[in-house]
Amino acid sequence: MHSPDLISPERLLEYNNSRSITNKPYFCHAPFNNMYFNSLGHIAPCWLTFQDPEIYTPDKSILEIWRSEKFTNLRTAIKNHHLSYRCNTCLENLQNGNYTNILSKAYDNNYPLSDYPTIMEFELTNTYNLECVMCTGMLSSSIRKTRDQLPPLPNPYGDKFVEDLKQMIPHLHEARFNGGEPFLIKLYYPIWDHIIAINPKVKIVIATNGTVINDRVRHYIQKGNIHLNISIDGLAEQTYNAIRINGKIEQVLGHFEEFRQLCARFHRTICVMINPMRSNWWEMPDFVNFCNQNHVHLWFNTIERPLDHALWNLPAIELQKYTTNSTTLALPTVTTPPSGFSTTM
Repeated sequence: MHSPDLISPERLLEYNNSRSITNKPYFCHAPFNNMYFNSLGHIAPCWLTFQDPEIYTPDKSILEIWRSEKFTNLRTAIKNHHLSYRCNTCLENLQNGNYTNILSKAYDNNYPLSDYPTIMEFELTNTYNLECVMCTGMLSSSIRKTRDQLPPLPNPYGDKFVEDLKQMIPHLHEARFNGGEPFLIKLYYPIWDHIIAINPKVKIVIATNGTVINDRVRHYIQKGNIHLNISIDGLAEQTYNAIRINGKIEQVLGHFEEFRQLCARFHRTICVMINPMRSNWWEMPDFVNFCNQNHVHLWFNTIERPLDHALWNLPAIELQKYTTNSTTLALPTVTTPPSGFSTTM
């Protein structure tokens, strides 16, 4: 009899058979290849493991944090298939057979598991120009100011952090930039400059809302190995503008077309990220067609909160109504998680 917080050999085999990589030494590679930095200065292997995280301070190097006791303990737990230690969300998805949305798949790649992180994820500030209805002040400075009426979040990162990163860049294979809106976050610019100068092959994945494009952005897309995840949430004006407050869908679609042409020119990828909710579920077929027509990837997030926007907690009779009203479609162009995907908002 297996403990409920341990992975049974049968379940692990079934999950491993769903993975796209051949080298699978662990259920999750994140503790062995990734560092996630959030806007509070917390550091963990992924955004779901911020319970009792490491805290960034300028007197501790990034490499010291990577080799810290907290990272080491999580690696030991993963080696022993013990997921109740900070990995309860993935454990629940695993037990339910929901292999597609297990966050660990975002760290399935052919990057080495070495003495240095090969992936880094940056969510260094909440600088953001929209007030999305499903978002919070932790990820949007506009929401924090207007909706929450709170002062700006203090930023623990600075020049020392950027300088310290230079030691890690030669070992990186991928760097993921979230926000806020990355193209509005000034701290990201010197990091991109260092990556391009030190290790230009690093895959830079930027999660953008598509509202910002200018000559500086065009420069980085041309010079860096940049790939884009563009969040949209509605193709119809009424749908989009009701969800992404302060945004304009006609502007975003214009920017999307320029991004698409730039990425095609430099052989980069685009993934359109959608948050299916009660306020936009009927547009999901349109997104599949839109992405297929534009030859870009597609990913559907799972909105767990706020509860009044989520789909998962609706009565079964309501969910049945949504599925019976769906249109038969061609398969979307992506069925596995893109780099930097998330499952909640």
